[in-house]
Amino acid sequence: MVRENKCCIQNCPGLHKSGFSVPQCSFNEWQEAIGTSLSKRSRICGAHFSKNDIHDTWTSGEGLTESICLKKPRLKDGAVPKLLLNGNAGNIDTPITLNTSSSFNNTNENMEWSVSSDINTSYTSQTSSTTLSTNFNENSELYNLLSKKSHNIKLPSYWLNDLTTKNKKLKTKFISFFKMGCYGNRCQRIVEKQLVVTEKSELIIYVLDVQLSVEEIEMFYPTSSVTLTKPTIFDIEKIISTIDKAYVCYGAALVSDFPNVKPSFGFQYTMSNGYWKHSNCKKISIENSGMCSWCQRLYFSLKRKYKRLMDGDEINIFFSPSKLKPLNKLRHTKRIVRQKAARANTRIMKLQNSLRQVQNQMKMFSEESLTDIVEKSGISQIQSVLLREIFAAAKLKNNKSRRYSENWMLLCLLFQIRSPTGYKFLKEQGVLPLPCVETIRRHLLAVKNGCGFDLSFFKLLKKKCLSYTPSQKKGILLLDEIFLRKNIHVNSRSLTYSGLEDFGGEIKNKVGSSEEADHGLVFMWQGLATNVTQSIAVFASKGPVKGVDLSQLLIKAILLLEDAGLQVLGVTCDGASTNKTMFKNLGINGSKSELKNYFINPFDELRKIFVFSDAPHVIKNIRNQYFLNFLASSIEGLCQMGTLLFCF
Repeated sequence: MVRENKCCIQNCPGLHKSGFSVPQCSFNEWQEAIGTSLSKRSRICGAHFSKNDIHDTWTSGEGLTESICLKKPRLKDGAVPKLLLNGNAGNIDTPITLNTSSSFNNTNENMEWSVSSDINTSYTSQTSSTTLSTNFNENSELYNLLSKKSHNIKLPSYWLNDLTTKNKKLKTKFISFFKMGCYGNRCQRIVEKQLVVTEKSELIIYVLDVQLSVEEIEMFYPTSSVTLTKPTIFDIEKIISTIDKAYVCYGAALVSDFPNVKPSFGFQYTMSNGYWKHSNCKKISIENSGMCSWCQRLYFSLKRKYKRLMDGDEINIFFSPSKLKPLNKLRHTKRIVRQKAARANTRIMKLQNSLRQVQNQMKMFSEESLTDIVEKSGISQIQSVLLREIFAAAKLKNNKSRRYSENWMLLCLLFQIRSPTGYKFLKEQGVLPLPCVETIRRHLLAVKNGCGFDLSFFKLLKKKCLSYTPSQKKGILLLDEIFLRKNIHVNSRSLTYSGLEDFGGEIKNKVGSSEEADHGLVFMWQGLATNVTQSIAVFASKGPVKGVDLSQLLIKAILLLEDAGLQVLGVTCDGASTNKTMFKNLGINGSKSELKNYFINPFDELRKIFVFSDAPHVIKNIRNQYFLNFLASSIEGLCQMGTLLFCF
């Protein structure tokens, strides 16, 4: 249901900025004071209450008090409406009661007006604007009277009048009575008070170039109590005299007196005509001289803020209780975050100090003492290399002059190939003394990546095998051919073509071949006691490599592996025709009468190298033969796949 906001007093326009509902505890008292029946949804505007009955500010406790304007004014306990209740009074002999607006400290509750005896109706307020219109039979009667006899009006001291025939803003003719204000610091003046009578006999009041609202005009002209028709010159003189006796609030202080104060210090700070004024400034008052109560509070606030600015202190901002509660929560959260950050910084400083102490202790270690500790600990060779690099890095003052060992570079090279992201993280965090990626790339470029056997690789492999046990040195040599897509491109570093037949100079009749390669031959080492799987050579050919060439390449691969310290116990490959030719050249025979599945090791005549056919290829061939070409049959019927798997 829509709540009623209009004042329930008869003939009251309800233009006051505040409206109050009827309290349950004073319901009967309000009803008796008004003289009409009220409901729970009835509301009465603030124009019917005295200033002392309305609280529009909040004041702090004892000591240095602070006042804050409330968004919604509140009534004092036990307050009863008592002003402007007889809106239909037609008896002119009754004194006219002026409304003391809640925005001013006005204590004149009664003022009698002398009017002509032919007045029969009351003043009516304009609800659609802040102008006051005297509605009589001829709207221009007052204007015409004043335009002819304005020189006969008795004006107070320092008051002037002016007749304007045209104005772009109001688009009408008007007569103004005004009083100039005091001079400013730059010898300028503004109109302090002004009463304007328009061609339609509308009355407008200005104070310091600001038009007064209906509540403020109530101080000088009782718009909501009695109506005046056909006013005389005496009535205008009475209004001007009342305005002249009123006191104008210019503001709290000159802007030039507080140059460092900014409007951003608070919403209440406003500048007007070179003065600092409170946003709720009353502009004019009948009784209080000097600045209003709002500007007085602003003046004390200006002095405090200016002093703090001069002392270099922060500006304190005061908030209402409703805004102070969430602000205190934010301050509490901020304080907790600062405490956590301070504790974290303390822990970081302690850890950094501990790290410096450990680094200083590591610098004192000699190479001999470090070697003794590593030998007594029984750690692996990789861990010992890591410890030596860490101690070497701790002794350096400048990391740019760092030199890495060959074993450490090899480990870093393998780590960077396997996990580039992990390598980058450990390098950036300084967990390990890792070389930069550019250094790793330079070492990669130094490694031969063409076809054939790389002798530099076998030298590194020989160093690696020094740490192997006899059982870890034993393994199998695997070889296999794969089909490649033809593709030729230019190597910009060596200015050579890639994608042609390349045997690394191992086969003389293939040196400088211009044929495009479509097959790749790979030799791989697989340890029996370790999980090491390492390719040792690759060759590019057009079509499958001939059996004779395969025999030569196999013999050289065995010699290089044996020379590096490994022991080749066997060779395995698939059952391709070229591989069968290779086995035949090596003396391998699969017949029952002359069965031979080994050949003499070319590096050591006392050892044999056994030949194994690739088991997955054998199973695949059997599957293809039985399921793609024909079905196996027996005396009892078809042979099942489970029987074949059991046999193998």
